[in-house]
Amino acid sequence: MLVDAAQDLLLNPIRLRMIGAMACGKRTAGEIGEALPDVPAATLYRHLKKLADAGVVTVVATRPARGALERIYALAQQPAGGPRSGGDALWLSDDELETIREGIEEAVRPARAYGPAPWRKRRVLAWVVLPAEIS
Repeated sequence: MLVDAAQDLLLNPIRLRMIGAMACGKRTAGEIGEALPDVPAATLYRHLKKLADAGVVTVVATRPARGALERIYALAQQPAGGPRSGGDALWLSDDELETIREGIEEAVRPARAYGPAPWRKRRVLAWVVLPAEIS
């Protein structure tokens, strides 16, 4: 059940794009909104609250802005064994992206042979490649 809840939370297309926008560092809601110009502000704030409530993002600082305190968000560090998120914004050609995908596949291949054991937990490893901009 927890895996389903995490998947529902993290595999939402808008939240995935928001996580991608924060992959390179701290961002305000406004900066996240600039990276996702097609997402209405109310929708962005609703999804940001869900990510914050789930502990995927956290407020790392505040600063005065237009007579209010503006929150600065970052991807949260997850406890050992818990869900983790992260990423990098990279400039890649299609061939370079394919090389990375092949490297991930090669790194994961041996682990597919591992079976259940008292010291192992079943984990879901997933990666998503998002375009930095919508065309």
